Amino acid sequence: MSLPADPFVIVVSRRDVESCNTSDTLAVLRKWVETSSDPREVQGKLQLWFEGYDSDHRELWLIPRVRTFVKALDEQFPYWFVFADLGSEFLKVLVFCLCRVSSPRPGATAINPQDLATFFERHFGAMNQLLDHWSIGERENKEFSSKIIGYFEKAKILN
Repeated sequence: MSLPADPFVIVVSRRDVESCNTSDTLAVLRKWVETSSDPREVQGKLQLWFEGYDSDHRELWLIPRVRTFVKALDEQFPYWFVFADLGSEFLKVLVFCLCRVSSPRPGATAINPQDLATFFERHFGAMNQLLDHWSIGERENKEFSSKIIGYFEKAKILN
């Protein structure tokens, strides 16, 4: 997948993660969405970067404080399927942070199937709610859904 022409990158500081302070990130997200004159301006452009973890050998989703931060952020803003840049790894990090995971072998991460089903139900529901609010038609909604499914298939989260 190609990167959007103008991605919107939010850098989340390690300090905010460590203190589970989601307010700064939420404020930026909400302002970005609310100041858009056309919903299509913001669709598929969001990237979230976690600053200060480059030297940590663990994957972000294996760091308990990152998982806690992402869960807290997601409770207040579940609209990732609309906004996430599908050329980035953010949705992959999101699903691994929000679901129970295990490592069946080195370099592999398995997701609890019940958690994955709940994840998709919640996030497709939030996407549908937002697209309805924006009066986005069923055809475009199906296109969004197909792109999301394709993203997770490519990431080998869905078979």
